[in-house]
Amino acid sequence: MHTPLMYTLILSIALALIPQSALRAHPHVFITSTMNLCYKAEQPVRLDVDWAFDDGFSAMILEDYDTNGDGSFSPKELSTLKSEAFDYLSEQHYFTFITHSGTKNHPVTIASFHCEAKDGIVVYRFSIPIAPLQNKGEPLRLSQYDPTNYSALFLSEDNPVTFSGDVPQGVGFTLRENTEETYYFGMLHPIEAVISPGGKETRP
Repeated sequence: MHTPLMYTLILSIALALIPQSALRAHPHVFITSTMNLCYKAEQPVRLDVDWAFDDGFSAMILEDYDTNGDGSFSPKELSTLKSEAFDYLSEQHYFTFITHSGTKNHPVTIASFHCEAKDGIVVYRFSIPIAPLQNKGEPLRLSQYDPTNYSALFLSEDNPVTFSGDVPQGVGFTLRENTEETYYFGMLHPIEAVISPGGKETRP
């Protein structure tokens, strides 16, 4: 018989096996993300990403980098913000993972970056180049997550994925939980957008 004491013991053992750093790394920053896949000659060439931050992190960014307090970022302020509060994300591939034909691309460079604030909410806007696809018939899979779980990323409920440029007819996307992949000590599965011709939008 499984008694409450037994369940408590099992839970205690499980927690003991998880590093204390992991237990402390619950999300501290919350990000709402939207992605736009840009096409040229009917091939995806760039992923444009918008990150809207939670109130607390937005207030911190404004306090630290909007030095004149006007609610926006001058070119000088933006340059400092980028070097101190964005560029280091290259080590984490900008929390963005692009998979095609079984190969996961880990972005380490971006094509552009901008940051703005509206109604106290800070939004990062950046673009990630996409290398030419070798097998055009295979779906493109996009996911965004922080492997350390310090930041929690959520796809926007409104238009989480959009398309622009020379978009092939019938292109669509499906949102799903990728149960074959885990992060944060195997406890979480990423949500990914599967881009394929003729796809339809569905949600997990």
